[in-house]
Amino acid sequence: MVELKKMSDHEFEAWRNRSVASYAAEKVKAGNFKEETAIEESEREFQKLLPQGKDTQDHHLFTVMDEGENVGILWFHANNEMKENYIFDIEMLESKRGMGYGKQT
Repeated sequence: MVELKKMSDHEFEAWRNRSVASYAAEKVKAGNFKEETAIEESEREFQKLLPQGKDTQDHHLFTVMDEGENVGILWFHANNEMKENYIFDIEMLESKRGMGYGKQT
């Protein structure tokens, strides 16, 4: 059974660096960003979404754990006043995919 643990500063920085690069690559592939400026544009979008990093209000960033082992991440936005909820990212480690962790999360 999975547990959600708030991301540590170290986990957040590692996840953010991977995510910025991955998002930039996806946007280049889709034709939305130019390759030479993709990282900078991706950085700007992440800064807009998470201006206070992992402590940004209404944004929740978790490491998905199974018996003390990191198996993935979850990032969602929840605003109860406006009744807005959105999953920005849910990703399991490649070696842990297909094992039901996403569904449990």
